[in-house]
Amino acid sequence: MNAIQKITVRYDEQEDRLHLACEDEAGQVQSLWLTQRLTNRLAGALLSQLDGTMAHLPSGARETFQGWEQSAARALLSPSSPVQSVAAVSYGLVNSIDISHTEGSFTLVFRWPEQNALAVTMNALPLRQWLSIIQETYVKAGWPLEIWPVWIRESVLPVQGRGAALH
Repeated sequence: MNAIQKITVRYDEQEDRLHLACEDEAGQVQSLWLTQRLTNRLAGALLSQLDGTMAHLPSGARETFQGWEQSAARALLSPSSPVQSVAAVSYGLVNSIDISHTEGSFTLVFRWPEQNALAVTMNALPLRQWLSIIQETYVKAGWPLEIWPVWIRESVLPVQGRGAALH
């Protein structure tokens, strides 16, 4: 299974799906598609995992601390060149995502038919940044925002003036 080094997220209006251009450690690009339904489940699971890392805090303090951590992660998100999906060696509609969490890191394994899989491992900071990108893409797509807690919605920068690709 190849490891993802970089992901560029785009919303495709015609497909009404998220397109992930994923570059692996060998520099090869895999082009993956996520439906809104699967992305909702993924975001919910990841938000729950992040919330679990702060279970030792009282609930009011947890939300405040989550907001602070999310805003700090968002502020550290810097522009980089997008992964170009025109050079993709494979394409797939993701039908399942395995999530594992060990102390300090989260691993996502994207799976699509014919035993294809790609994995990405992130610590909390890049995971929070990636969730901000996904949430911002929801806003751009006009998808319902109810799955996103207040602490992440308030950390997102306005979409106006931003490019179509987020990574």
